[in-house]
Amino acid sequence: MDLLIGSNLNEVRMTAMMNGGPKKGVRNYWMLAAGNVGDRRQKKRIIERYRATMDNKAKYPVREQILADAVYTNSTHQIVDRQCKVRPAGTYRYRFDRQSPAHDGVFGTAHMMEIPFVFDNLEFWEELAGSVAEGQALADSMSAAWVNFARTGRPEAPGLPEWPTYDLVGRSTMLFDEVCRVENDPQSEQRRIWDEVA
Repeated sequence: MDLLIGSNLNEVRMTAMMNGGPKKGVRNYWMLAAGNVGDRRQKKRIIERYRATMDNKAKYPVREQILADAVYTNSTHQIVDRQCKVRPAGTYRYRFDRQSPAHDGVFGTAHMMEIPFVFDNLEFWEELAGSVAEGQALADSMSAAWVNFARTGRPEAPGLPEWPTYDLVGRSTMLFDEVCRVENDPQSEQRRIWDEVA
């Protein structure tokens, strides 16, 4: 079967906030997700390696990014890598990067933040996704891409650049944002960390 799969840039942001706010929530969630990260020595190595790959000015804390990758992004990597070996002509990958402007951007691109865009029902999600006016062009493109993928196996849509299939050489990934673009192997340094851990 063809596959369209992806993840969001700030996957665990909402979970962290629901568990005591950004700083405390990350600490709480870190303990809950510890099994995905490994033993204490391995955790320390992963944290050090992430610090070396991330911009010190990044709003997204290192531990929060590690958790997002451990729980969501790394699973996506594993699935899409396996899938493209058996169905290379029909495998597509995305990452949702569009930051929610709601509540001064505190939600970032949390888990499931792409859903109102995929189903083009922003009017029900303004408190999380921001106003319809701000997001409608992206919703038009994303919902059309998903419908076309279901119909034809190709996620083509007005407003999107050409979306290449995913393979283990280029690892082409559509980045959905205010301006959508294709990038080869985004977050490659973090991906390699998890490849080594596995």
